[in-house]
Amino acid sequence: MKTMSNSPLICYTRISPNSSPRYEQITKITPHYMAGNCSIETCGEIFAPTSRQASSNYGIGSDGRIAMYCPENRRSWCSSSNWNDQKAVTIEVANVTADGYITEAAWNALVDLCVDICQRNGIPSLVWTGDKYGSLTCHYMFADTSCPGQYLKGRMGLLADVVNARLNPVEEPEPIIWRPGMQPDFGVNGSDVFRLYNPFTGDHIWTTSTNERDGLKKMGWDNEGTAWQNLYPMPVYRIFNPFTGEHLFTTSLNECNTLRDNGWQYEGVVDLGAREPNDCPVYRLYDGTFHMFTTSDNERNALIANGWTDEGIAWYQLAA
Repeated sequence: MKTMSNSPLICYTRISPNSSPRYEQITKITPHYMAGNCSIETCGEIFAPTSRQASSNYGIGSDGRIAMYCPENRRSWCSSSNWNDQKAVTIEVANVTADGYITEAAWNALVDLCVDICQRNGIPSLVWTGDKYGSLTCHYMFADTSCPGQYLKGRMGLLADVVNARLNPVEEPEPIIWRPGMQPDFGVNGSDVFRLYNPFTGDHIWTTSTNERDGLKKMGWDNEGTAWQNLYPMPVYRIFNPFTGEHLFTTSLNECNTLRDNGWQYEGVVDLGAREPNDCPVYRLYDGTFHMFTTSDNERNALIANGWTDEGIAWYQLAA
């Protein structure tokens, strides 16, 4: 079995007596929630008594600090499953609400720690399958528990995506500076733009790719049908927020680059719209977390009535 090391990201150590020898290679990661907003020191105190009969390899506080309670060459007592804990590095994460919401600092630390665990243990990528056979697993798969809470449970696919992007980086495409008279080499004029919804994160996505649409459906996204038909030529830049899970679409190169400078990931140019007035405006609205794009006056007015901010016309389209 490969010699195991521990994460250099830790800033606090309190070794729990509640562990066993590890006899299997590390091939999984199991994030848990603390069921409370504990500091890493408090979590260490909880795992300290032998009467507790519980531990984890690592803990993450809401401030983003990382602790070690059980070396990786030891099997923690964390997931109610010797089968899982023999294979997994377990991580307790502080949550600030009953549904398991964690802070941005804790999320970023979780991503960093998962990347580090994978790199040191030769895990090429995290695979979220929603069951115990993926390389990313959860406590509820092995016991009658709500751990890791609805918030983290709904973000497991996103966690895998963000970690894998770090493990296997691809060269980021440079934004295209569109000039009058340039013709795009993607899509078909008048092709359908599909709208899908992620019920776990609240994000919407728009795409003309049937492959992407069908892939997202298999991952649990709801297919909301055809939103409109695209009418170009003008580019729409697509960028991704790795913390909230939002995909944003903008015709502004300045907005695209500003968000890239603030940690968003550029995903390229998509063939969703044009800036010249045609049949139908596409409205852009914002609720403080996510953006919505719609050609429907009724939907736009309903969202405004529910507190969304109307950000005006994003581009124009043929109505679906």
